Parts: sequence; structure tokens; C-alpha cells
Amino acid sequence: MEQIFTLAVILREDQVLLARKLRSFGAGKWVGFGGKVERGESVEEAMVRECGEEVGVFPTASQAAGSLLTEHLQANGEVDQHRVYLFLVTDFEGVPRASDEMGSPTWFSFEDIPYDEMWESDRVWLPRVLRGERVEGEFVFDEWGGMVEHEIVSS
Repeated sequence: MEQIFTLAVILREDQVLLARKLRSFGAGKWVGFGGKVERGESVEEAMVRECGEEVGVFPTASQAAGSLLTEHLQANGEVDQHRVYLFLVTDFEGVPRASDEMGSPTWFSFEDIPYDEMWESDRVWLPRVLRGERVEGEFVFDEWGGMVEHEIVSS
């Protein structure tokens, strides 16, 4: 069953805001902000809520940047599917702060993004989104979170 998620790429001039994920799947990686869409929420409402919960900022201007279908292969042979709707956030209220889920919110220049400490798929889609492209992609990950295959198109 496909679960619906959001992911916000928060910008300030030529910088992107990332934080270290503190718990759960992907702990220790630098990530953007987002999560599961709750019943009755639009994907945009979920994105705003998740940004507030995770890093204390509330997007006031954003645009859809595409979507990613991720498949996570499990040791028991099952596959978890997530549809992740991407948003490019260009304005927000609040000051970035750590939370129980996200530590060390940090602004990175586009040239200094720590891709080697992020999901492998981020190297594929994030540069395109930062260039203003809209992306549609599919990524398959093994049970340890390694990228097995991918396909991506942008417009």
C-alpha cells in the first residue's frame, strides 16, 4: 500500500536548510523536512505542519516541485511504497530550531550540501529542484537503505 508523504526544501537566498535526523529510519542523515500526510489534510497542509513540528518554521510561500515514488525492500520480502510530494519553500515565518526529531538545523550553500551524509537519492533529485526544475522520479532502496535503482525525469 502506498503511503503519502511530503518533503520541503526550504531556501534562503542561495542556501538550503537541512537538519540531522535524530531517530527512526534514516537517523544520522542530513535531511529536509516533511512526513506523513494525515487523514483530512492536503499535502500542502501536511508540509506546513511538518515544518512547524520538525524545525519551528511555517512556510508562507511554496511551490510544488514534483514527486518521488520510493520503494523500500524489506528483509521479509515485503515492499513499503511512499509517494513523496516535493515543495520548494521560498518564504517562511519563524526561526529554525532543533526538535526531538531533528537536530542541528543548518543553512548550507548550494555548493556545500553534505550529499555524502544524505540519502543517496538526494544527489539525483535535489540539484535539479535547486535549479528550479520540477522532478518526477522512482527510487528503489534495499533493506539497509542503499539505492538499488532509480529513474527520474524533470521539466
